[in-house]
Amino acid sequence: MGRYGIDISEHNGNFDLSKYKDKFVIIRAGWGLGHLDKKYRRNVRECERLGIKFGVYWYSYALDDRTAEKEAVSFIDIIKGDNVQLGAWLDMEDADGWKKRQGWAPTKRGVSDIVVRFCSKVEEAGFYTGVYLSYSWLQYLDNNTIPFDRWIAHWGTNDGGMHGDYKKYGSIHQYTSIPLDKDYFYKESYPNPGGKTKPVKTTDELVKEVLKGKYGTGDERKKKLGRRYDEVQHRVNEVLRLARKAVNGDYGNSAVRKKKLGKDYEIVQWVINSGRYK
Repeated sequence: MGRYGIDISEHNGNFDLSKYKDKFVIIRAGWGLGHLDKKYRRNVRECERLGIKFGVYWYSYALDDRTAEKEAVSFIDIIKGDNVQLGAWLDMEDADGWKKRQGWAPTKRGVSDIVVRFCSKVEEAGFYTGVYLSYSWLQYLDNNTIPFDRWIAHWGTNDGGMHGDYKKYGSIHQYTSIPLDKDYFYKESYPNPGGKTKPVKTTDELVKEVLKGKYGTGDERKKKLGRRYDEVQHRVNEVLRLARKAVNGDYGNSAVRKKKLGKDYEIVQWVINSGRYK
C-alpha cells in the first residue's frame, strides 16, 4: 500500500518523467491570481502520455480568504477538464517570504479561513482537495473544524531519504527536497472527487448568521456552534465593536473607512447596513 512520487513546476524545466511510470506526480498549475505555470500543460501531457497518475497544486499568495477564493477560481479554470486523480491542492506557505514582507503572519484564524474558502470552492467544482503546508504550520489548522486533507512537508535531515511516518497528519508526506521534492502517498487512491466533505463556512459567514439570529443566544448558541463557538463569538464581539466605532465616526466615511478598516471593512459595513450593531 502506498507509493512514491514527486512534485514539480516550471522550475524543474522539461523534466524527464519516464522513470516515474509506476509512481505519481503532483504538478503546479500556477500561482497567485491567474498566473499559469509555464510547464503545466507540458507536464500534464507527459503524465497522460506515460500513464502516470497526477495531482495538481496552486501556490497561493492570498493574505485573506476573499483573495483565496479568487485564486481558487483561477485554479479551477486552468485544471478543468484535466484527469486529476491525486487531488487539487492549495499550497499554503511563504517560501519566498512575500507574505511576510506584506506584514502578514500565520494565525489560526487567518490560515484556517484561507484554507476553508479556497478548498470549499475547489471541492464544489468536483475535485478532491486539501492543503499543502509545513509540519510546523499544523498548529494553525483546527482539526475539528477543517475537514480537508493535508499534504505535509517534513524533511527531517533532508538527506534524500524518508524518515518517519506521518500518515496520521495527512495522506501525502513530502519527505525531502534532495535532489528534488519527493513525496510518499499513504493510500492507493482517493475517493470519487466531489462531495467528500460538506463545505465549511468561514468565521465571518458564521458571524453573519449569528447576528441574523440563526444560532440563538447564550447556551443555545454555544451548543449549536460547538467547537467553533469561541472563535466565532470572539469575532462577533470584535465586529460589533468596530461597527459601533464606525457609526460614531471613528473611521470616517466611504473610501477613508474602507482604507482604515482594511480586511474588516466588508463585514463591518454589512453589520452597519443591516442595522445589527445596536
